[in-house]
Amino acid sequence: MLIGNDQRDKMLIKLIDIDYAKSTYTKYERTQRFVQGFIKKQYSADDIHIKRLDFEFATQLELWFKTKRKCNHNTTMKYISILNMIVLRCVANRWIDHDPYIQFEMSQEEKDPTFLMKEEVEEHTRDELGINDFSKAKPLQDALASAASFLTGGILPLLISFLAPLKGMGAPAGRSILRI
Repeated sequence: MLIGNDQRDKMLIKLIDIDYAKSTYTKYERTQRFVQGFIKKQYSADDIHIKRLDFEFATQLELWFKTKRKCNHNTTMKYISILNMIVLRCVANRWIDHDPYIQFEMSQEEKDPTFLMKEEVEEHTRDELGINDFSKAKPLQDALASAASFLTGGILPLLISFLAPLKGMGAPAGRSILRI
């Protein structure tokens, strides 16, 4: 099976912070989801056997990433290289006889890495840093919660000071508060 290999997944999880960063595993999981979506669309199946991978699969997957997922060339190559990492491990374990991507050209386009598109920044913050819409700071909501908390905590002493009788609140007759 290409997608649902629990043994492979458990091994990768054990290697986080040893051989792989957590972000590498996150990319692996995302690639797995995307490839599974491709397999469902292209083959009307949940998974295919690893031995069915061939050059045609790779070229169709590349086309799918670029046209259906709207990925640029470099992002497409990154996803395919992550899939190829799985394939090479399968070759090393002798689960398949050869690398079906041997003729597939993995090229990267030269780009100025200084600027990211808004979508790329959002993807990075969501996937690499774990920041999403639920964990973003909400200053107005935080200010209102703080004001409500301050008001709630301050209203009781204020009410007590207005409603409490003034008799008997001072020092005993003939004694100064400052004298000990």
